[in-house]
Amino acid sequence: MAVDNCGVPLIESCRTESVNNEVLPMPLFELPQTFEEWLPFMVPLVTLLIGLGYLLMPKMVLGRLGLEGGLNHPEGIGAGRSNFGGFMVGLSIVCILFQQPVLNQALTLSWGIAALGKLVHLVLDGGLRQKPAINLARLAVAAALAGYSYTQTGIPDGLKEFQFIIPESQTVFLPWVAAAITFLMGAVSFLVPSGMLVFMRMKTKVGSESAKGEPRGVLAGFYLGVSALLLMSPDVSAVPGLFMGFALGICWIMSAFGRMISMLSDRGNTLFNWFALILDLLLAALPFVVVLGLVK
Repeated sequence: MAVDNCGVPLIESCRTESVNNEVLPMPLFELPQTFEEWLPFMVPLVTLLIGLGYLLMPKMVLGRLGLEGGLNHPEGIGAGRSNFGGFMVGLSIVCILFQQPVLNQALTLSWGIAALGKLVHLVLDGGLRQKPAINLARLAVAAALAGYSYTQTGIPDGLKEFQFIIPESQTVFLPWVAAAITFLMGAVSFLVPSGMLVFMRMKTKVGSESAKGEPRGVLAGFYLGVSALLLMSPDVSAVPGLFMGFALGICWIMSAFGRMISMLSDRGNTLFNWFALILDLLLAALPFVVVLGLVK
């Protein structure tokens, strides 16, 4: 287990704060008792429900969005479990359990980018011509979640300067690599959504050609939102970087979990999915080995 300068495990030291020379444990998740106590959990809970929809019912959810498995790759619909659902479920769970401002800020940024991507989808990909009501409603939901989350947590200080930090040590470099690869995947999803669909072995349904822009939304949003904050604070010995590194690892673990379900349930036991599963686990391991103190 990684430790701080006082020999306290990093995860434990980040759960405490010194007040008048006393160490007070920061609370883990406790079931809210009043409506006011529920308010900070609203966006993570809604995100979790949406993510579970992708994770558990990808064919129905993505089908309604106009997507299906690619030609000769019907198992491609299982990408909804991993690529679309993994990060939404992973980030929301971490937000609920740890209640850290930086995690909720990542959620704010993710939904903000998702709303921007959905707006671009409407304008450039024909989203206003095909299924306009559904697409406008989804834009409104993403914008509302981003806006409400912003009122609760604000935005990270690093985002105001928009400065990515280049790592100088091995313990910082490993999580940084995972974040950089995730950011690149998010950028491709946002800028070249049709290419991302091909990579995921998916295609648009006949009559739903505008769905080619779907990766610009939550897929790009959560890839970019989580990875950007870690790129701006990659030092996992400090609180922001530590929790963001842990969150990135959990997100990729959930992506791997979704891919394993797909391999068992969606006729997805293919060579491509095995390689993708290995990549998911590798990207999860890079931040975890540092956060858990396996690499110092």
